[in-house]
Amino acid sequence: MPLLPSTLRAIARSLACLGLAWAVPSVALAALPSPQPWMLRSFGNGHGLAVFDHAAGKLTDWWVRPYQAFAPGQPTRDVLFDAYFGLQVPGQGGKWATSLPLTFADGKSWTAAQGADDAVFGYLGTAGIVRERRQWTGTAPLQVETFAFAPQTCGDRCLALIGKVVNGGDTPAVVTVALLPNLHLGSGSPQPGSDGEALSTLTSGLLETGPDQQDLTLPMAGSTAKACTNNPYAALSGSGLTCDTTALPAGQDRAGSLQWQVTVPAKGSTVVGAVLGYAEKGTAVPGVADWLGPRTAQEVLADEQTWWQQWHAADLLPAQLTATQLQHAQRALTLLKMAQARQGNLGPTGQGQSPYGQIVASLPPGIWNITWPRDQSYAAVALARSGHVAEARDAADFVLHGAPGKFVAEVGAPYRVSATRYWGGGQEESDTNQDGPNIELDGFGLVLWQIGHYMTTSQDFAWLTARWPVIRDEIAAPLLQAVDGTGLVKADSSIWEVHWNGKQKHFAYTSLQAVRGLCAAAKLATLAGEGKLAAQYRLAAQGIRGAVIKQLVDKSGILVGNAEEPAGKNLDLAAVEALTDGQLPPWGEVAQKSWQAWQNLAAGGGPGFFRNDDGGEYDSQEWLFIDLRVLRWLDRAIAAGAPLADVRQALSDRVDAIATAGGGQLPELIGVAGAQAGQFAGAIPMMGFGAGASLLTWLGEAAGDDLQGCLQAASGDAEADASAEPATELEPEPGPEPAPEATPEPALEPAPEPGPELQSDTVSDLGAQPSSDALSDLQVRADAALPDAPTAAARGGPSGSSCHAGRAAGSPWALAALALAGILCRARRRNA
Repeated sequence: MPLLPSTLRAIARSLACLGLAWAVPSVALAALPSPQPWMLRSFGNGHGLAVFDHAAGKLTDWWVRPYQAFAPGQPTRDVLFDAYFGLQVPGQGGKWATSLPLTFADGKSWTAAQGADDAVFGYLGTAGIVRERRQWTGTAPLQVETFAFAPQTCGDRCLALIGKVVNGGDTPAVVTVALLPNLHLGSGSPQPGSDGEALSTLTSGLLETGPDQQDLTLPMAGSTAKACTNNPYAALSGSGLTCDTTALPAGQDRAGSLQWQVTVPAKGSTVVGAVLGYAEKGTAVPGVADWLGPRTAQEVLADEQTWWQQWHAADLLPAQLTATQLQHAQRALTLLKMAQARQGNLGPTGQGQSPYGQIVASLPPGIWNITWPRDQSYAAVALARSGHVAEARDAADFVLHGAPGKFVAEVGAPYRVSATRYWGGGQEESDTNQDGPNIELDGFGLVLWQIGHYMTTSQDFAWLTARWPVIRDEIAAPLLQAVDGTGLVKADSSIWEVHWNGKQKHFAYTSLQAVRGLCAAAKLATLAGEGKLAAQYRLAAQGIRGAVIKQLVDKSGILVGNAEEPAGKNLDLAAVEALTDGQLPPWGEVAQKSWQAWQNLAAGGGPGFFRNDDGGEYDSQEWLFIDLRVLRWLDRAIAAGAPLADVRQALSDRVDAIATAGGGQLPELIGVAGAQAGQFAGAIPMMGFGAGASLLTWLGEAAGDDLQGCLQAASGDAEADASAEPATELEPEPGPEPAPEATPEPALEPAPEPGPELQSDTVSDLGAQPSSDALSDLQVRADAALPDAPTAAARGGPSGSSCHAGRAAGSPWALAALALAGILCRARRRNA
């Protein structure tokens, strides 16, 4: 019988364990199916979040805060059951948009098999505006377009719904347009009921109230609208619309409408619309009337497009991105902007009353509309490096204004960064199960990394002056104290949240982020006039990095996920972070052997990856965050001589295809089994783990992560002999590198490895003592201590194609090969 690809891989690993070279031929495996178009579009303005369902042709949700819950027992309400437009044509009856087919401009119906198409549905360009086009199914040559968005200038909880009727005929068409906004303002949360709703007309609009909520729906100018308190659903598609203006007292499931009778010119269009404003009962409804003023629907739409164009004018993105990647990158920025809370702080900082600036981990309908320090850091660094420094500052301030402190015993010191995540107001939250809470110490290093990038791009020395004591004493100091006798950051729950009570481990990811964060803290300390402390941070970073090599690179040369799991069960692609920022050479021996081992984490037929080898349902799906971080490393590895251009191109194409299917939105997961194989899964759309990570990949060198200078400067700081550090990893020799004992498969053949891949740390005198310890000297030292802001140039990826092998199958050949690997490796280790 022929050897299966998995068998070949297993045998190759057996031989590699012995230091023998054996080339595995490239074997094509069945890849996962291409993802079907994701039909939901999420949007918001920092005060609320909404979802438009293109499969249903309507707006389906409106959460009136951007986070899941403000505090324990205070969940955010989703007050909208649905909202959509309808059309009534004389002699042809009426139809709601929900029953009309999605259509191309030429009137041909769209089908899912045709894939995602922005001309039919999705975001309007790179603005946070959702648009879809539907075809009238009667004899009249009409189309109905819907635009939905949360106006960025409204300043509160508001939604805009705009309908455009397009007449392709040669004669004018007289039609009636109806908008049905069906809110649920009754009791309960997060999904309020429809009890106790009252409805009345007010200044030509609708005022709907519930037991403790109210909504004002106002028509936009430009055409005369009627506000009606009777439910039009059956009437529009039946005998005809009527309009009753009688106020309805509190009752069950009130729903009115706005109606416009318009004449659509031949070969022309007419636009109508309304804005919805929400408030708690007893408070003023947001000033939507003042914000709207005398503007027509067409003007409101144009103004929103202009706002987004002006915001994107600050974008700093690589010039060599493809047109598709550029649009995806800009949409990623749009999503991050919409995911950041703009609700004003309600009380003193540190009291759990400061929601402003946080970036949730996913937009609804994704369930992770919660803020984690980790996810937010990837999002905020991406914003900073992409030209949006104000948003990066606000995200950092949310952490610095937060109210953590519930887990001092577990963390080991008073601290500022949440050990897990936040309630919307800034209180600390940790999800707890039978294994206790999650205590995630990686956030400390990541927040320091985030703040370092903000300072690099903004050079905002006044900001640092005010916040440095908190950064130093409540973020950097607890991180230093968390290093235990192993030299690593002590056992924690880390990125994959394994909980506590004996489940915690010494994770590579947490220690790698500590190295990254302490190198950033060293730059900040230099700016703050604390040169000795900067040197301490660098030495600590070097020590942790050395412990990673000693404790977490196994005898086969593979960088493993943690120190506790046994060999063969400790692969974790979160460890790829060691290769994305210069902590280990991007194509040194550890990188090559780890890459060979990581092939066992290929998801389905590849080219994407599982997150680790734990085997649980959540672990064993394709993780887009991991795909993106592997891509970031592959760019560096290729620059260092790795022959992986085809692998990189295949994975990049994979991510591009997924982003296209989502209209720029990235899912948490891609399913790998059954009907879900190849399709969006998990929380959708992801922010830090989706939009943020994708931007950091596309930015390439402009992302500015290279710790070689920091680690080399630490050697100069040390009074002790630095030879205890593994010099081959810390300071790779220039020129060709001897071939390793175990030659990987053809795509992994070692190549000449240059010296440090990028320029050393741009702080030219990190080890020098500043002339003054006063923070007032920050501006004087600016040019010497901070690199320039990023430019619009970054390395593009080469082209090619490849596929990965999946896990070893349970065939007799594979089992025999794995058994051989175990026997021979154990024998070799005993004799080592």
